[in-house]
Amino acid sequence: MNVTGRVLVSGDTMDASVLMPAGQHRFAIYSTWATLNNGTTWNNGVNSPALGGGIAFIQSGGSGTSAPTGPAISKMAAAGQPGGIGRPLTVSMVLDTANRGGGDIQQAEYWIDVLPGAPGSGTQVAVAGTSALAASMPVDVSALSTGIHNIYVRAQDTFGAWGPTGTLGLKVDASGPVVSSPVLAAGNISTNGSAPLPIAVTVSDASTGGSNVIATRYWIDGSATPPASPATLTTNGPRVTAAGSGSIPASVLAGLAEGAHTIYAQGQDSLGLWGAVLPIAFVVDRTAPTTSNVSITPGATNGLTTSPAIPGSFGVSADVTDPIVAGVNSALTNVEMFICQPQVYYSTTPVGTACAPGPQHSTNSLDLLSGGPGAAPGSTHYVGNMPLAWVGGYVAKGADIPIWVIGVDAAGNRVSTSGLVRNTHLLVDVVKPTASGTLTQGTWTLEQNYTADATATLAVTTADAAPSGGVARAEYFIGADPGYGNGTSITLVAGAGTATLNLNTLGATDATWLKGGSHTVNVRALDVAGNWGPITAVTATLKPVTVFASGWETPTTGTFGWTGTTGTGVTSSTATPIAGSRSLQVVTTATSTGYQYRTVPTAATPAIGTTFSAHATIAPGTTVTPVVPGGVRVLSLATATANGDFAAIEYRRTAGGAVSFRIGSSAGAASATPSLNFLGWTTVTTTTNYAIVLNYTRGNPGGVTATVNGTAITTATRNTSNYGVGTVRVGAITSPGAVMTIKVDSFSSARAPF
Repeated sequence: MNVTGRVLVSGDTMDASVLMPAGQHRFAIYSTWATLNNGTTWNNGVNSPALGGGIAFIQSGGSGTSAPTGPAISKMAAAGQPGGIGRPLTVSMVLDTANRGGGDIQQAEYWIDVLPGAPGSGTQVAVAGTSALAASMPVDVSALSTGIHNIYVRAQDTFGAWGPTGTLGLKVDASGPVVSSPVLAAGNISTNGSAPLPIAVTVSDASTGGSNVIATRYWIDGSATPPASPATLTTNGPRVTAAGSGSIPASVLAGLAEGAHTIYAQGQDSLGLWGAVLPIAFVVDRTAPTTSNVSITPGATNGLTTSPAIPGSFGVSADVTDPIVAGVNSALTNVEMFICQPQVYYSTTPVGTACAPGPQHSTNSLDLLSGGPGAAPGSTHYVGNMPLAWVGGYVAKGADIPIWVIGVDAAGNRVSTSGLVRNTHLLVDVVKPTASGTLTQGTWTLEQNYTADATATLAVTTADAAPSGGVARAEYFIGADPGYGNGTSITLVAGAGTATLNLNTLGATDATWLKGGSHTVNVRALDVAGNWGPITAVTATLKPVTVFASGWETPTTGTFGWTGTTGTGVTSSTATPIAGSRSLQVVTTATSTGYQYRTVPTAATPAIGTTFSAHATIAPGTTVTPVVPGGVRVLSLATATANGDFAAIEYRRTAGGAVSFRIGSSAGAASATPSLNFLGWTTVTTTTNYAIVLNYTRGNPGGVTATVNGTAITTATRNTSNYGVGTVRVGAITSPGAVMTIKVDSFSSARAPF
């Protein structure tokens, strides 16, 4: 066949008819040049053909059959899905050799989840028949896991040709549903067994075959192997994912021992398959929480006093513990404070005995909040604030109100409130406390410096009528009321206490405290409820405060407790003492002196307008002292040890036995060697001992007064502002003009007149 006369270019088409010979023939169609060229190309300067182009075939004659290529597979399907143990699947298909060689079907083979191997290497299936053959074959899936599995099938024709592979997904359900998301009693795994225990689970076959869930069962303790007759839960199926719910009866829980237990739950699908068992832990806890360290702040009120941290409220705190028994305990779910209500409190006999906590969330309860770990081991600290208004009904009468703190655990345990002893109490006290006291000055003995009478002890006793939490403190003040709480505090033990008043300190601003006389200290008390009591005036008559005293009893050597000794013949003698076992003894010649001196503490130096007094008892003997130049100076005052006397008292005795004394003092500008101006002699009754008192007042006017055995000596009034007491001398301060023995005893000094 030749078709000529036309050149075909790229993309061009043409039609031609060909008369083919009878029979089956196949001819190639190509260029008439019998070459397959693809145009020309320029090659080394020569226009030469390039090999290439196309060739086609035309076939004709007879019925026209193709070479055998094996049966094609179509319309694959699987019956009986999902398959599983004891549930084989039937796979159906159509095997067709039309246009594939036209042979008959003689066999098939398949693979599962494995790509086909060499022909004849799969699982052989006996299928035979003419094309197109509707064939089916059983497939055992008992060894397959749950899920989708691929089956690969191919068939062979009677020419021995294997056809292409057909693929089909097979659904297998080999396991029961999964139980998950267990919920016990709204999320709580504890129960005390007093009520049914709700249980809910999710049961799903979505990941284990996709069958519908139809049942749920459970059992308690043992193992994951179900007992003969497990209990059932209500299942809202059939559906792929269902809920199983119900309650474990209280009668069943009552038979369980306190401790840890396990619920085993299991679901079943519509194929009758039971799934994996889910263990669900829970505890049986029948032990109620305990309470310790309960406190309320303040613990007493008068209807006004409340917590300093949160005014208007009372701070409540407690430690609550859920004890571990049989290895288990439960979380605390609620802690409440309960207070006895006034109408109950006052209606009972005896008062308050009928009070008891009510049920949870009563009108007389207050929820407490967790405040971290408690002091008690394993406890939790709970805190809250009770309003002051809750005790308003008690204020008029007062009361000792019971307070309870009660915890509830997740198992529902709560202590029995019948006859429950209170944890603490709140005192409502509107009665004011009272205070009384005494003021007692210390006593002194000889050989004391700043002696005990420079202090006074204020002893206070308090009382507080019932109902009372006791007296918290007492205070005192002198003079104007500084206001509640601003006095000097007195520490109390069992309602009583003492305070020491330093009379020297008080005398620094009020000299009357040094001079003795009647003095008043005011006291009052505060009870724990915040009630201040009335003021009580404590009055006492005090003695002048002693600066220095000596009886020459001890020490018996050296200066005998004095600052120093001047002159000769000075001893602490036991011979015929004036008092005690010793006296100062001075033995002089006509021209010698002998005395002791004491440096006066600075605090004793009288301020202007105040007095320094010295007292001594002398026994001058019977020696006659000359009238001229005078008697012997037995007691004197000086500004300093090195300075001369600015005040003195002198003694003399005449030949007739008359005894007289005189005083002298200096005035004007201060001098280290002041000149004494003596007044006339005052005769006193002759005796053995003479009690001498020398009072010196610094000021303008100031001066010196004296008494001997109670007899006043002539007073010297002068401007003594410039002279302060720095040294006291006693003994034979000046020469007596004759040999004499003088004894001195019972010396004392004070900053107020004796």
